[in-house]
Amino acid sequence: MLTDALVAMGHLVLTDDGGELTSSGESFLRKLGIDVASPSRTRRLFCQPCLDWTERRYHLKGLLGAAILRRLLELGWFERIPESRALRLTSRGREGLSEIFHVEFDGQPAAWGERSETQQRTSRGR
Repeated sequence: MLTDALVAMGHLVLTDDGGELTSSGESFLRKLGIDVASPSRTRRLFCQPCLDWTERRYHLKGLLGAAILRRLLELGWFERIPESRALRLTSRGREGLSEIFHVEFDGQPAAWGERSETQQRTSRGR
């Protein structure tokens, strides 16, 4: 959902080999409080698309995806579900994703990373 939004807004360009932030993407994420500098002393990828088989859409792996997740957790937009890799979207997060990332919700599931009868959808990137 966020990957789709970043691509749709022209902030991120994805290829099979990786992803690259545009200058508008760097500015956008910086304003949100996300450090977009790629540390030179790491072997970890900066950004690469990764297909989530449950959601059937791309998310970001690498330093950029981790930095975005860290910030959204700090903002209280998502909460970790104990003893799980899943995340729960908070009401604050729903508002922030809608306002800042232009994500629209229709039948939002309770948590990302867990199977749900109702699947989250966005109007962008489909």
